Amino acid sequence: MRLLLASAGSPSADTDRTLQTLGAALAAGDIAPIVLHGWTGAGRLHVDRSDARGYPVYRSDAPAIDIGLLAVLERPSAAVLFGGDALALAGPLVAAGVPVVVMVEGDRPVELGALEASALVSLAATTLPEAARLTLFQGAPVTVLPLPHLEKPAYEGGGAAILVLGDQRADGVAVALALAEARPAYRFVFSANVAHIPGMHLRLSRLGNVQMHTVGMPLPPLGLALLPHCAGVPPWQNLAALMAAGVPVFVGDSPLLAAGIGAAGLSLSLTAPAEAWFAALDGLMTPGDLRQQAEAACPAQAAFLRPSAAQVASLWRNAVHTHIARSHGFPIGRI
Repeated sequence: MRLLLASAGSPSADTDRTLQTLGAALAAGDIAPIVLHGWTGAGRLHVDRSDARGYPVYRSDAPAIDIGLLAVLERPSAAVLFGGDALALAGPLVAAGVPVVVMVEGDRPVELGALEASALVSLAATTLPEAARLTLFQGAPVTVLPLPHLEKPAYEGGGAAILVLGDQRADGVAVALALAEARPAYRFVFSANVAHIPGMHLRLSRLGNVQMHTVGMPLPPLGLALLPHCAGVPPWQNLAALMAAGVPVFVGDSPLLAAGIGAAGLSLSLTAPAEAWFAALDGLMTPGDLRQQAEAACPAQAAFLRPSAAQVASLWRNAVHTHIARSHGFPIGRI
């Protein structure tokens, strides 16, 4: 099966690494990936076929225009589209009769417009919590196409530091800062970006138990991760990597976060009394039943969010085959 993976934008470094890992996993699972992504200044449909990845990678400064030509050149069996402008890429593929899966993030319904009437288009999410909530809101089944976890460990557990994740809204940072002020015995690691939030820099500078962290700096061994209120889609890759290192996660009142963390941590409402936050923090940072239960659940929860490459290849193969069969009216299992 030839599978086109396309994005209208230029991938970030993290996204590029994830796509490389995904492409390698799919290739090992008898799926031939073809990649297209945007790239400023690349020109029209520049392809690197000598790439060490083992599959063609197309770059274009106008992917929404060139994807139709790519469908004719490569004749993919199906396409999976990523990013906020994914729907702009779907039209030419549907016109060419290519089954399309649009990856969505979060738990808000997607407005497909005229594409909603096409049996060639379906929706997918990267995690089961997202897919479950979108299925309810969308009124149509949303499948799960998970991304594999990166093999290189990003964090080290077994320590006493509390990492305040950078994917926070300002009110989430304020909650984390209040916890740091109330618990001077704990060591908190904040992203250096939070110093730009009005009113935060002075409060942070007064605390002796706060360490500022910039990208590329080594992190100390961690005992807990803190994400009171995420900005948009939860940072699933970071959360899975933390739990894979045996680090429980303490999150705020997002339904997606609560479902994604499961028993590998705690979820508490932002409007809960301060005493409830302090008690929960102490329970996760102190040896005892709560801490032991969270640590024991971490490996399975990490694999739930980001499975192994072999599991990802199998899930993608089955899900994409099923969509092809449905979109063309074939009996499932007889492609």
